[in-house]
Amino acid sequence: MAVYMNEAKKANQMLRQVLYDYGSTEDFQSACAFRTQQKACRELCTLLEQTVLNGERHSLLLVGPRGSGKSWVVEDTFRKLSLNPKCKGNFIKVYLNGLIHTDDRLALLDIAHQLQVEANMDESLHLSYASALNYLLTTVCSGSQASKSVIFILDSFDLFTHHKNQMLLCNLFDFTRSANTPIAIIGLTRRLDVSEMLEKRLRSRYSHRQILLLCDYSFEEYMDISRSLLSLPDSFTDKAYLKEWRRHLEELLKNPKVVAVLKKQHAISPNLHILKSLLSVFVQMLPVCKLGISGPFLDPVHFLFAYSMVNQDSMSVMLRGVSILELCLVVAMKNLVKHTGTETLNFEMVYDEYRRFTNQVSSHAVEFFSKPVAMKAFEHLISLEFVYPEDGGSSYTQREYQPVVLLLMEGQIEQAVLSYPNCPTDVVQWATNKN
Repeated sequence: MAVYMNEAKKANQMLRQVLYDYGSTEDFQSACAFRTQQKACRELCTLLEQTVLNGERHSLLLVGPRGSGKSWVVEDTFRKLSLNPKCKGNFIKVYLNGLIHTDDRLALLDIAHQLQVEANMDESLHLSYASALNYLLTTVCSGSQASKSVIFILDSFDLFTHHKNQMLLCNLFDFTRSANTPIAIIGLTRRLDVSEMLEKRLRSRYSHRQILLLCDYSFEEYMDISRSLLSLPDSFTDKAYLKEWRRHLEELLKNPKVVAVLKKQHAISPNLHILKSLLSVFVQMLPVCKLGISGPFLDPVHFLFAYSMVNQDSMSVMLRGVSILELCLVVAMKNLVKHTGTETLNFEMVYDEYRRFTNQVSSHAVEFFSKPVAMKAFEHLISLEFVYPEDGGSSYTQREYQPVVLLLMEGQIEQAVLSYPNCPTDVVQWATNKN
């Protein structure tokens, strides 16, 4: 096992690199995980090649929900442009983010920094915003095919529409209509109505070209993506270790419990960010000291535990921290809702149910508390928002008869009781009793 320890550490580092950074996946088969977005990549690459090689001016929006692969499409396109000998070194990428560049002046300063023309900023301070931006661009663009093209990436594009007078967008779109500036503007957004957020004067300047990306992966594609993200590249040095890794990977993805978990996650959301989060936790749990040729490479037990960690219910986790009295009151409310068919309860009803339960069990198993103590516990449950006053707490009704609603689901309560440390057996049976 010691022979393969370095290889195991290298495999662990490679997987983390793949799962944490799109830009570092170019040598990995996992890049194929986004093959459903390859059409968008080809279209964007063709568009930018026209800008870089022919000096054409274009604008385009990538629209899609979080996790649909917008950033990956952009990064993969620039990777391909950098590998193209005709395009390499003939363009400058300027990245702006609406969350960071909250006003046009900040955006202008960062544009100057990324174009490496900060020294010229002093000369443009007395100019208007449009003239200053034009001055910066003309320092790197001569208008001929021999000049470098400038490609603007506007992440969170919709946030730029909230800038005063949309000055930055207005000037950038003006440049796409100018014959002197080879420029391309690529916007990334989750808003389907983003074009409606542009001012009227901008809509005529924007090309209205959009690429729509969706998280519409089938389960078979979802499984292939999982396989790709956990695969090691063909260039991995130790071929014996690589062969053994792939065998364990196939066994993992054929495990019925693992398939059931992935199927459940795909049904909830096929979002790739969520999948990557799950696999990231899984990879972190892989003990490098055991990753040897005879060790557990990819253990289904670790995968199932990682899924339970990622999908922990916050309410169930909080419920594990309450006292045993508070837990009993919650179980009493659950049973009342189930047996009476009403969702509106009050403290007297809950305490009566709790007292009935303690009378049925031995005194040493579950301690019985007086009504004032139970009332304090009940009020603590309200403060934790497990229980909510139906009238918002503004009623003049006595506290014991104030109508309340239980905000916990039956499954959440049962899960919390089963995982509650040193929970009395009688309470567990009471909470999980289906009668």
